Amino acid sequence: MRAMIFGFVVALALAGCASVPRPDEGIFTQQASPVESTMPPADEEAEPNGAGCNLSAPEGATVQIVDVGDALMVTWEDSPVAPASTTGYYVTVYDASGNVGQLGIEYLDGRQSAYFIADLGAGQVNLDGQADRDPRRKSLTARFPKDIGFLAFGDVVKWKAAYTRDGSDVGTCPEPPDSALSFPTSGSGE
Repeated sequence: MRAMIFGFVVALALAGCASVPRPDEGIFTQQASPVESTMPPADEEAEPNGAGCNLSAPEGATVQIVDVGDALMVTWEDSPVAPASTTGYYVTVYDASGNVGQLGIEYLDGRQSAYFIADLGAGQVNLDGQADRDPRRKSLTARFPKDIGFLAFGDVVKWKAAYTRDGSDVGTCPEPPDSALSFPTSGSGE
């Protein structure tokens, strides 16, 4: 009986194998027609334009500004938010058309109280959301859109930054504060 079951299983297996094409039967020797890829070609990503500077105080404090296309990303490092006063973070930008804008974040007693873009000739737009704050690194990063209604900045060509406490400058760049830095190249002022 065992031999009969074994013979039946072998016959079934051979019958199943007969329906599987072998490499020499043509299916494997036909050339595949080219298939268009649905993936876009891998373009090289453009490096974002950016610049940075050292604030005049506190020691080690820096500001970085990066143009990411539709927005400016600004990061202040080693510029802590004061727990019991007003702290301000500001970047003034100038575009090639002569537009001047101020990007700002303010804190009152350790809590964000303002997040805005101001056109120094037309008004201010308050932004929704919060800046990304890392108290351990004493850093703050914020995204400022370049086109928000009546405020539309082109490519930034110059900039300057300030870090304030209770309305007084603690640190600025460049020195003197009435000058401006070229963008995207960092430097000490012009």
